[in-house]
Amino acid sequence: MEFILILVAWWFGWWIFTSILGFGAKGASAAYKTVTKGGTFAENFSNAFVIKIERKEQNLNVISIKGQPSIQYERELALYIKIYDAEERVPVISTFEGSSEFESRIYEQRLRIGQFKAGQYWPNWVELCDFTDQEIIGPKKGQRKLLVSGFLWDINQPANFKYGIAENIAGSVDFAEIEMPYNFINVGYTELDQNRLKVQGLSVQLAIGLAMSDGSLDRKEGNVIKKWMKEAVEIAPESDRAKVKNSLNKALETGSKKAKEGKTNISNICKQLDQKAGIADKYDVLELCLDVMSSDGKADQEELAFIEEISKHIGIDYKEITKLKERRLLDLELPEAETADVDKALDIDPSWSQDEKKKHIMKLYRKYNGRINSAKDENQKKSAQSMLDLCAEAIKKYG
Repeated sequence: MEFILILVAWWFGWWIFTSILGFGAKGASAAYKTVTKGGTFAENFSNAFVIKIERKEQNLNVISIKGQPSIQYERELALYIKIYDAEERVPVISTFEGSSEFESRIYEQRLRIGQFKAGQYWPNWVELCDFTDQEIIGPKKGQRKLLVSGFLWDINQPANFKYGIAENIAGSVDFAEIEMPYNFINVGYTELDQNRLKVQGLSVQLAIGLAMSDGSLDRKEGNVIKKWMKEAVEIAPESDRAKVKNSLNKALETGSKKAKEGKTNISNICKQLDQKAGIADKYDVLELCLDVMSSDGKADQEELAFIEEISKHIGIDYKEITKLKERRLLDLELPEAETADVDKALDIDPSWSQDEKKKHIMKLYRKYNGRINSAKDENQKKSAQSMLDLCAEAIKKYG
């Protein structure tokens, strides 16, 4: 269990950081708005950046955000969506590479927001992404507590999440999370059993059979299979990793020998797979085969027929998998955020006379103009410049 223990230790450290970031950043943002823009602390805190998850259909979970991130100057932002098991404080695994971290199968959705200014916000809930129950695997099967987290990050200082933890926290901007009860329908990745070993081995045999269906093994096709095998070993409990590795290597050897002899029995392998595999495992093997087929940049008729036969035998339409993969791989763009009213941003009372408003604006202008000259770092300078830009807008408005 050493691998899981390391994951828990890493995650516990990150949990402490996110707890501080989650309340601290929002509290600082609320205090900043209260001092500079008026209103009560409670009102400003309630407008903070938040996230939610909804069950829209029987099998579809939709993640949304709204509110105003704690940002004091214009930055180019990205949003990372992560899912964790709240009870064991470990990440959840995705069955799709398109909704995974770059170097592992840990669940991650990356969304590009673009340029974002101080005062911008989402007044209404914005749907970001979704996932089906078949797409995620937790540490254990059954009723659990799910934690969905949204991390806003400076795109020029990417987080580089690895096993659910950001390697670079310098670019963190804001954070939101929501916890909910959730029923994992798939066998957990810490619950290794003989069925899972058998299913993984059968998946490798199908993948190597597909790769060699044209009579040879392309290097790129081989690399896709090796990467899948490596990930399967890495997510297994430490005490079982040697067993998993040996089992997959044996399956690769058996599958290669049969493929060379032209004896890959798709019907027999799929029959065994259908009896032992859950829906997530079936999705996984089809995605693996689709990745193998597309790795060399072309889809041979033999390979397409091979996948269609697998699809027919295990009762999963590979075209549905393709659609899901395409949707996950889209470079999603969030709807444009709205900009806060300049009067509210500068705490201008609408009942004031024109002269009173001008005096107030010029007072703020002198204040922040002084700060920009005495700023100790670039962040302070950008923050002051953002307020000066708002003052300039107000001067145009009131002459």
